[in-house]
Formats: sequence, structure tokens, C-alpha cells
Amino acid sequence: MRIFINITMFCFLGLVMLVPNTAFSHGDHGEPLNDGQAIIVAAKYLEVMVEKSKVNNDGKLNESWTKVTDKKIFKKGLQYFIVSFNNVKELE
Repeated sequence: MRIFINITMFCFLGLVMLVPNTAFSHGDHGEPLNDGQAIIVAAKYLEVMVEKSKVNNDGKLNESWTKVTDKKIFKKGLQYFIVSFNNVKELE
């Protein structure tokens, strides 16, 4: 009887150790971003920054930044993109 209890406890502990690994792991992380997608995401964040600047009345970014056409990938690493925006109207 004692052996049966030990085997049952061993199986139960094995399941307890196995469940978190299978419950929280997954194999699909999605496709990595390409250059075009990174520029689109960065442009959306730029719009948010312009809106916050307008709300705060700090004048850091004016409305012309939302219509920037010169966008490019400045630097690209394994897990990051640095996107540059050049506002020609700001230089005038």
C-alpha cells in the first residue's frame, strides 16, 4: 500500500511540474516586422507624439510632422529598428 501511495505522489508531482511548461509555452510568435511595417508603426507613434505636444502646448512638434514624407530605416538590428523622419518644412 505504501508503494502505491509513493507511485501516485510521484506521478502527481510530475504532472504538477509539467503543467506550467505546457500551459505557458507556445510556438507561434508571428512573423518579424519588415521595413515597411516598421515605418508604418513609427509613423503612428510620431502622430501620437505630435498630438501630445499639441495638448501640452509645448511646441516641440508642430502639425507639419504628421505629413512627413521622408521616412527611412536609419538602423536595423536583430530586435529593433531605428526609423528617421526628415521634416523638410521644418528646415524652411
